[in-house]
Amino acid sequence: MLPKPALVALLAVAVVTSSASEPARAEDCAGLNATAYQPTLAEARLTFLHAATGWLRPGYPAVPPLRAGYPTPTLVAGSVPCLLPQVIGWLESGWRQAAATPRGSIGPTLTGRGGCGYGIMQTSTGMRAPGQLPRETQLQIATNYRYNIAYGLQLLAEKWNATPAIGGRDPTIAEHWYYAVWAYNNWSWRNNPNNPDFPYPRPPYDGSQPRQNYPYQELVFGLAANPPRVDGALLWAPVRLSLPDAGAIGTSPDDIPEPLVVHRTYCFLPDPFIPSVAERAPLDWR
Repeated sequence: MLPKPALVALLAVAVVTSSASEPARAEDCAGLNATAYQPTLAEARLTFLHAATGWLRPGYPAVPPLRAGYPTPTLVAGSVPCLLPQVIGWLESGWRQAAATPRGSIGPTLTGRGGCGYGIMQTSTGMRAPGQLPRETQLQIATNYRYNIAYGLQLLAEKWNATPAIGGRDPTIAEHWYYAVWAYNNWSWRNNPNNPDFPYPRPPYDGSQPRQNYPYQELVFGLAANPPRVDGALLWAPVRLSLPDAGAIGTSPDDIPEPLVVHRTYCFLPDPFIPSVAERAPLDWR
């Protein structure tokens, strides 16, 4: 595990907007004045799968090798449970790269309010001002939904490598990504489940309650079990992910045991719609 000062420094540079994106241009922080293709749901879903499993062609951001194992991690090939990026992308933008634009059409890039987020993953890292990243990279993030998703997953994987361990630190288990999902938005007290700004006790998030009543990672885990319905169909198979013990997290997050029930999710080609879910007994992580 990284020393805490180094951990805080690393995570502080990559904050994703916390406010819900709206179907209008808000803050073009990088000054790109960009337009983007609005992907269909099928195109977005397939890209989540390809980016999570390393199937995108060369030139796109890739998931880096991941630290796996507890207490002594080793590096393994990078991949992300396909369920999580789909949920994050929906929470951030509704799988929209462009603002107020029909799917299959081109329109102004979706930018968030209050955080310089761009596109489907509402990524703000490197997008807060012109020149923070090479202009071509900023344009790719703003205009190319595939690049935007891949860049967002790369950031999520970097958060996995920088945050403490949950259970046995197994990247194939969705619950073990709880800290990484937290850090994707804001690795701070703001998203600590023990923050008194959040009502307690609170029911699991199901998409109907006020978002401000929940830390970001609980929004993601809650939507995993309550997928939106579009044209009568669920966007993903519901998976009731388990939250870790908030008492174990305390006020200063560190390595913690995993929940009693965990879910290992796999990605299948060519159809990523339904993840395979397996429950297993808790690990003797200590």
